[in-house]
Amino acid sequence: MQRPIGVAVLAGGHFLIAGLYLYPLVNFLLVGMVMRQDNLNDAAAHGIDPRREYLHGQPILMWGLLFGYAFLVLAMVIIVMASVIVGVGLWRLALWGRILGIAMWVVILIFSVFGLLAHLTQRGSLIRIAVAAAILVYLFRPEVKRAFGSARAVPVPSR
Repeated sequence: MQRPIGVAVLAGGHFLIAGLYLYPLVNFLLVGMVMRQDNLNDAAAHGIDPRREYLHGQPILMWGLLFGYAFLVLAMVIIVMASVIVGVGLWRLALWGRILGIAMWVVILIFSVFGLLAHLTQRGSLIRIAVAAAILVYLFRPEVKRAFGSARAVPVPSR
């Protein structure tokens, strides 16, 4: 079966998302390496043993920042990998790609609703909710299910 144009656009969108997250991810990794080395150099210049002082006492805040930074980088790696995997699955019209795409957009929808309810981001959450809902509705359309070879796709009525 031929790939529906909406599926091709959605797959391309996933590749675009991965690319857009890849640039800041590389920057975060490079800046993180520079920041860590600068902190170690500053500690050594002041006669502080980083292994001892950074675990106990005042600079403990630095560990919290590093763990937060590591969490952010890990989250971005997961987003990039998930976007590429879903994009490849959608492009190949693989049923697992559709299922993973649905799962990814459901998670985005849940986090967007949470962000809206928690008043974290108003306009951005509304836009994400609308986009996620539209994509989910599209992925559940019968012709899209048929394109992925879903066993539960509604048959086309013959005329």
